[in-house]
Amino acid sequence: MNIINWLGNNMLAGRNAGCAGRGDIEMIIEITPQRDCTVVRSKTGRMDAVAAASFREAMFRNKAVRRDCPVILDLHGVNYIDDNGLGAILSVMQAMQEKTEMLLCGAGENLKKIFQLTRVDGVLKSYESFDEAEQEARRRIQRKREGAAAGVRNASMLQNILRRIGVSSTN
Repeated sequence: MNIINWLGNNMLAGRNAGCAGRGDIEMIIEITPQRDCTVVRSKTGRMDAVAAASFREAMFRNKAVRRDCPVILDLHGVNYIDDNGLGAILSVMQAMQEKTEMLLCGAGENLKKIFQLTRVDGVLKSYESFDEAEQEARRRIQRKREGAAAGVRNASMLQNILRRIGVSSTN
């Protein structure tokens, strides 16, 4: 049985009450909305089956993650990840693709090796530091804003052309 508890505003703890032989294992995730991104930090060192379930639920339940801005998953606190942890990250990334994207940062050498072996590094871009990931998130937001502005300009130009040639844009 997996129990999710809110700790303060944006902290979650997941505890597995029935994990044979391992006792209570807790994963704490901090989710912090910022101006140009949402930052997700694991406060525990393992991303295994128990932690993956907590992570997945926290990510799907938190409104900050569903905003239209990049999510930075800071892995500085994670020193172990298994296939369940990888699966959780990838399933969350896939679910978010329509709205936003996920950037990784702070993966240690062990995690980097696992990402390379499983070819996750080809799907998710990982940055050495949080600052690098945050700069990339800002660049992506800026490109998205410029693209939206270009789309508005193009629609306006199209309406002007249609008006000039006598075609109604409402037909």
